[in-house]
Amino acid sequence: MNMSNATKYTARDSATSALRKIGIVKADYDDFIIKRDGFFYTDIEGARAFIAKQNVAAVVAAPVVAAVSTPAPVVKAEKPAKTEKAEGKVSVSATIRTLILEGKSNQEIWDSMGPDGSALIGDNHKHYPSWYRCELRRKGHSV
Repeated sequence: MNMSNATKYTARDSATSALRKIGIVKADYDDFIIKRDGFFYTDIEGARAFIAKQNVAAVVAAPVVAAVSTPAPVVKAEKPAKTEKAEGKVSVSATIRTLILEGKSNQEIWDSMGPDGSALIGDNHKHYPSWYRCELRRKGHSV
């Protein structure tokens, strides 16, 4: 590294940032950074020359592309008209939110979701109404 052209940095992050902006990859940082007396010296000009050499090598190594005829224009098919959305089933979460907004308690929600609340809310999911109630509060609803 040519120390006469070296740029002085107090932190390695600053030196690597300068190299990254030039286009040097992380694996090559150590080739351009030297630490002396608590400072990091970076050969910016050497890094630029390195990148320029890589670019020239890439151009020389690039294969020659044969002339390509102009492709025929692509005709896009028309999109079918949008149809009305088929009414589907209402999700459990939407049902629970609606019941909460209607003022139902957790027990009332469990009872309305099936016998003993087991049809749609199983024993492992008894916390769902409480969770959705908190979610509605976070979104600004008064429940």
